[in-house]
Amino acid sequence: MSEPHIVDVEPRHCALVERSAPVGALADVIPGAFEVVYKFMREAKLEPGPNVIIYSGGKDGRVALSCGVQVAAPFESQGEVACGSTPKGQALTSTHEGSYDALHESHDQLLEWARTSQVRLAPVSWEIYGKWSDEPSALRTELFHLLDV
Repeated sequence: MSEPHIVDVEPRHCALVERSAPVGALADVIPGAFEVVYKFMREAKLEPGPNVIIYSGGKDGRVALSCGVQVAAPFESQGEVACGSTPKGQALTSTHEGSYDALHESHDQLLEWARTSQVRLAPVSWEIYGKWSDEPSALRTELFHLLDV
């Protein structure tokens, strides 16, 4: 994981599908959500950018999330697929390098950095995925946790 730091982030347009799932079932829910978005992207003839997952809290052991892809410009929402964006504001960020199975470890390190640095976080975080590779060590994922300012 790269060194955590705070950045100003601007919203990026996205095609998103909302889901809610128990923490232990995220890996079962996320692929189906991306299938819905990519089907829409093909039908709408929109060029997909990087994959994105936005986590917006949750309760009772469930996580609220929006899965999708970045797009160049706003579009008209259709069916389950909504035109949305990543958050705007200040965020704690770092780059996770390696397998998606270890993403939680990098998020835990960011949370620990925030705690020891006395940085207050909002209940919103997101991941922007780099290019796919069959080699897990080549995977790069940008992690963001919105600051509570």
